[in-house]
Amino acid sequence: MDFTGLKIEIKEHVGEILESMEKVLERSDFIEGQEVKELELALEGLTGAQYCVSCASGTDALWLALKSIGAGPGDAVLVSPFSFIASADVISRAGATAVFVDIDGDSWCIDSNRIRAAMFFARGIGLNPKAIIGVDIFGVPCDYISLKDIARDSGAVVIADAAQSLGGSRFGISVGNLTEISCTSFFPTKPLGCFGDGGAVFCQSIERRDRIRSLKAHGKKTKRDKSEVSYEEIGTNSRLDTLQAGILCAKLKWFEMDNFKRNAIAEKYRGTLKNVQFQAVPTDGVSAYAQFGILSARKNIISETLLQRGIPSRVYYARGIHEERAFRMLNRREETFPITERVCREILCLPMHSYLKEEEVDLVCEVVNSVS
Repeated sequence: MDFTGLKIEIKEHVGEILESMEKVLERSDFIEGQEVKELELALEGLTGAQYCVSCASGTDALWLALKSIGAGPGDAVLVSPFSFIASADVISRAGATAVFVDIDGDSWCIDSNRIRAAMFFARGIGLNPKAIIGVDIFGVPCDYISLKDIARDSGAVVIADAAQSLGGSRFGISVGNLTEISCTSFFPTKPLGCFGDGGAVFCQSIERRDRIRSLKAHGKKTKRDKSEVSYEEIGTNSRLDTLQAGILCAKLKWFEMDNFKRNAIAEKYRGTLKNVQFQAVPTDGVSAYAQFGILSARKNIISETLLQRGIPSRVYYARGIHEERAFRMLNRREETFPITERVCREILCLPMHSYLKEEEVDLVCEVVNSVS
């Protein structure tokens, strides 16, 4: 049984993918080519965001977002410790300080009820709360209404880390359009994935769009008549390759259907699995189901039994970011993050992709129920 479904997807859609790649090969516009512009326009239409700026990775997307709001030394950026390390290491790369906020025990997203206390702590050590990064873990969008209310009072900016949630929604609004700035990833295993690294930033103002475009091209500024190019700040080199954009344009044709199928599989899991805790999806939200996680004190037994039956499972994430050596010394509070640490101890992710067969889902449920 396949955990990600990548090989199955490629086999099923190889003709459409190769056709899109061949168009790029014929033109040889490998950098900032036609498909890059087409992808950005298509993603603006999909999400409802005013502007989409593609870049080289989801990590770069977060860094570009932070730099576009001026985050740097003396600033605190609040973030969940239950995520891939990129959600926090970009904060250090930008020169700011990561301040971790524990997660909600139901949604496993950042707990908005703990944010004000974290801001109070940040100010107490001389930091200005500059931004809140909401991590849409496993595809579930955060409660951005609450996050924006808190940010409005404090002057902080809310950034959505939507690396795992493209295709989801909250409050009837599509991911990518829930905040002033949203970032996503096109890593191969994401809901919309290319065949390498890739990412995008969604934003709502032309000024921010232009700033992000400049930052991703070494800080380049170009006059409207293109008569002169100058470099006014230090940026980076973060362009999405045209070949990857072409692959993504092809995959957009079946993207929404794939999201629908993953949600149907998730409902089957939820209706059949017993004696495990599921991630809560708000009634006003739709998950993209980048992963399907369960919590169980017997996760090791479940994982071993699944493997014996030829069924893969994975742990995302074994440790909170605050427990990683790179961040252990930076978290100056003696406070622990009990909910994150419990979820990390008990989390197990089951196969989740739109190409799972009904009998495969039934088998996963049968094996889990036999030992849970």
